[in-house]
Amino acid sequence: MSSFFLSLWALGISQDAAFYLTPFRVWEILVGALAAVVVNKFGKPNSDVFSLFGLLLLVFSFWLISPATPWPSVYTLLPCIGVILILLYTRKGSLVYRILSVKPMVFIGILSYSLYLWHQPVLAFIRAQSLKEPTALMLLIGLLVSFALAYISYRFFERPLRFGFSNSKHSRRLFLALFVWAALLSTGSIAYIYATDTVKNEILAPNKGLSAKCDMPDNWSSDCVYGDVKEDVNIVWGDSYAMHLVDGLLANSPNIQLLQMTKSSCAPTIGLANVRNTERSNDFQSCLDHNESVLGYIESNKERIRNVILASPFLYLANPDFVVQLHGVDQQGSWAAMEQGILETLSRLSALNISVTLVAPPPRSEFNVGRCLEKAGRFKIEFSECAFDLPSEYRELSTLLSEIALKQNQEASVSSTVSFVDLTETVCSNSGYCLAFEDDIILYRDNGHFTILGSRYLGRKYNWDRTILKYEQ
Repeated sequence: MSSFFLSLWALGISQDAAFYLTPFRVWEILVGALAAVVVNKFGKPNSDVFSLFGLLLLVFSFWLISPATPWPSVYTLLPCIGVILILLYTRKGSLVYRILSVKPMVFIGILSYSLYLWHQPVLAFIRAQSLKEPTALMLLIGLLVSFALAYISYRFFERPLRFGFSNSKHSRRLFLALFVWAALLSTGSIAYIYATDTVKNEILAPNKGLSAKCDMPDNWSSDCVYGDVKEDVNIVWGDSYAMHLVDGLLANSPNIQLLQMTKSSCAPTIGLANVRNTERSNDFQSCLDHNESVLGYIESNKERIRNVILASPFLYLANPDFVVQLHGVDQQGSWAAMEQGILETLSRLSALNISVTLVAPPPRSEFNVGRCLEKAGRFKIEFSECAFDLPSEYRELSTLLSEIALKQNQEASVSSTVSFVDLTETVCSNSGYCLAFEDDIILYRDNGHFTILGSRYLGRKYNWDRTILKYEQ
């Protein structure tokens, strides 16, 4: 029980730790061990109803559990309880027994452990060799290959180790040959991955702006200050989609004074934050605190601030699958909540008579564009294969942000203005065809963020110092 409740606690701290660390997963093993102890000590109780209910729980789990389901969690109880009920209550001749005793099911059961060991590396290899997301046909081929490898490893590894070798020298030699082959394959794969990771590590490195220290958890860093910030200061405020603009903003005018006040997964929306947008479900409070801190700095130094740049994808605040908190009230993510949060920030800045640039993000692809480009270079494939179509929600977002800026300018009672810049236009044509590579420059490092070189290239080409920072030549 303690391991189960620990896993629920860890889920709120780090999903990776909850998934991979033994203390948070051992309860799943102990449930099965407890069932074995019960059967060994008290015998196997018979109940067709309970065994059938266990099978239904397993089937229901396949329908209920998705890639977005936190794991381990209370949802994990469903398949665990289902399996325990099947193990405890299934008797010979019952309906569940007959279903699970058909030859294909028995065959899969025999290969299950080997299949479990093989399917992940096979699927990982397929994903590593695919420019975009693997197709259904590729995944089917991967499944068949996994079954073939599972049978080979069961036949020549698992069964000999469990039940002993035959007296034939041939079996021992074959076992040794397969072992050496597996070792060489693993070593070669590691060497290949290491040798081809140069582009991935250098060109596709995270783009944090002035410094990785500018992904601010609690306090400001001197590394996030550029130039003499005593007057005419530009503040970049937002999440990682604000960070990746900084190199482009400085590309044409290195004498700019700039402060980077950014935090990952934290849109510049006063009073609004995504409750479940990071590994820590309580991270929304640090986002709210961060935004209040930025606004407090601006209020205290408004005389020397010339422009505030607000940048974020914003769309995660409109996702109904997420929970957002708006002024202390939890609610479903929505476009209305997103709009209210942005308007709150704009109105507070307008009240300070500060000029603002609201930046619509570059479109986000459904696949990892940076990884696609890295693989295209490795496999000598045209980079145009990594281009993508403009998602419709980004057209809607750009329209909404433009309307928000116009609405704020109409309502403002002071001379401050809100400018709107749409980065979709920098990478996508009017027909909605979005480039990932231009003039030998890789623009995207992942699904939606610019590379460092890509940001500088676009900043120079589209004069971000004038369009976003509003400097005159």
